[in-house]
Amino acid sequence: MNLTKLKLTGVVLGSLLLLHCPSGGGGDNPLPFLLLGSEALPSGTGSSTGATEPLFETSMKSVTPSASNVLTDYYGAGINGYVADSTTIRAGGEHPLGMLFAAQDHNMSYPIDFYFRESSTNYFSRNSIVGYEFNGAMTHYGSNSHFYTSPGHYVSIAYDYNISIQTVVPKANTPTQIWSIRSLLSPTAAERSFSADLYTSNRRERGMNRSWALRKHLNVNLIFVEGANANANLDDFAPAIAKMQSLYGQPTVAIELVVTATTVPGTSDLLTIDELSDESGTAPGSLRYLITQTADAQRADALNIIITREEIDVGGVLGVSGGIPGMVGFTGTLQNAVVIFVEGHQTISGLPLSFSELEFIGTTMAHEGGHYLGLSHLVESGGQDFGNMYSEDPLIETPVCSDLSDDNNDGFVSLSECDGTGISDSGARNVMFWAGDPAFSQEYLTGEQGWMLRRNPLVY
Repeated sequence: MNLTKLKLTGVVLGSLLLLHCPSGGGGDNPLPFLLLGSEALPSGTGSSTGATEPLFETSMKSVTPSASNVLTDYYGAGINGYVADSTTIRAGGEHPLGMLFAAQDHNMSYPIDFYFRESSTNYFSRNSIVGYEFNGAMTHYGSNSHFYTSPGHYVSIAYDYNISIQTVVPKANTPTQIWSIRSLLSPTAAERSFSADLYTSNRRERGMNRSWALRKHLNVNLIFVEGANANANLDDFAPAIAKMQSLYGQPTVAIELVVTATTVPGTSDLLTIDELSDESGTAPGSLRYLITQTADAQRADALNIIITREEIDVGGVLGVSGGIPGMVGFTGTLQNAVVIFVEGHQTISGLPLSFSELEFIGTTMAHEGGHYLGLSHLVESGGQDFGNMYSEDPLIETPVCSDLSDDNNDGFVSLSECDGTGISDSGARNVMFWAGDPAFSQEYLTGEQGWMLRRNPLVY
């Protein structure tokens, strides 16, 4: 899973997003909220595409990898991998996005991996390692042919490609579950002909001149765990929803939120999460327990956001995304929701949320929702490392903060160190920067990030 938004002082763990102080059980009556219409969007966005719901297809199967399908030394010397499945997803101009997910209970510290192959090129790999026993990937990730994709292969194409995908697991003769999702909603003409901004020299502003002519929509299903906070209800959450809408509604993205809400009973093991990293366990108080126990309140056609009180495993985590991307079209698995921890956003624990704290939650929802819909951090906590392509996202337009900008040599690139406009010191103002602060404005999403969000199967 992808843990982000951690509230700590002077300490960073893994790829957590720092807040500077600084990658089931039943629900009750769903309450339809509202479509935030054109009056809620900034000027420059046009009329809707006309689609009324997400359009995608899903499949699920169970396979058992044979020891004969071995990839010798795949995970290192003497550590083999095994091809569990080979499949083909047709994606491209008419089917803009395909996703594949796999789960295997292998109890090993080696991740499930995916290898893609376009019919005319060699294999290439691109999946964010967000779990070991449950992992996912998607194609296509971005318009950049230099990262995570075969040379010369651009995704803003007018026709489809057959993408062959091999699922590689670390253990043979062990049941493996495979899920696939493919978008069936044809892209708009502007999405099909998209090309990234290569020429704006101010890297903070690169890609910010994009204005999508047609609005799209995203169903957002808020699941409130009763007792998370006095303000953890639909009416009082209006500032958080409005903040998320302002970020997704800007011209570079042009997505309207269609919000519903549900409240589930607030037992102690749903309000206080003491285990974030266990992928296979279902003990009360674990993240997986929270997501599986709220399965009946989740929607397969929506971005599910669970609002609960706190986590005490790491301390100060503001939000968790089930994956990059999340597994759309299903409910009740670890990768089917975003979780927001209310108390991580508060100056004083236990008090009703203030307006500014609710707005900060809205920014967290946009950030974690971005992960769920397929966006990575611009760079990870250590900054761009030219020797590691996974230290930055695969997009052309997003600004970059290099490890060379770590002026105080603490091993992390901070908001102040990445608040420039150059080729190696920018990105702190972007919603998907790895660190955040309620007093530091992060409003930017580039046109290419918007292009990625608009192509997710949940967006219509």
